[in-house]
Amino acid sequence: MRTALVPGSFDPPTAGHLNIIERASAMFDKVYVTVFINADKTPRFDVTARLEMLKAACKHLDNVICDTNDGMLADYCKNKGIQTVVKGARNAADFEYEAKMAHINRGINPELDTVILPAESALEQISSTLLYEMIKSGENFEKYLPDGVADIIKRVI
Repeated sequence: MRTALVPGSFDPPTAGHLNIIERASAMFDKVYVTVFINADKTPRFDVTARLEMLKAACKHLDNVICDTNDGMLADYCKNKGIQTVVKGARNAADFEYEAKMAHINRGINPELDTVILPAESALEQISSTLLYEMIKSGENFEKYLPDGVADIIKRVI
């Protein structure tokens, strides 16, 4: 069975994130979509809300498992039997960063490969940071989110 991981902070999950998750879901038998907790970052939404948002966004994907983790990505993959990390890249800077992370993760877990998917052009400007700014300023943000996520955001804010 080919198993992949789509990791992220998903703070909040965007339509761009969902596009990468759906594409990974079509390529792999099982996909873990995991909220990784970074102690160096201050999230806008707590981990429970982010996991709830991911589950709402991914409910139509039968081979996707939503999870959380506060440890190392390479260790998580080893423990879950994951062979491939799938990341999205909106631009050259994202690609460069993800390539560096791929080398680090492979150094820790030599059996772990990374696939970097380019963002769909219509989604490449969407970021969690931009969305959060829209939410704070009262702008219409719903069109940039997967189905069900806006309702959760409205409830938890």
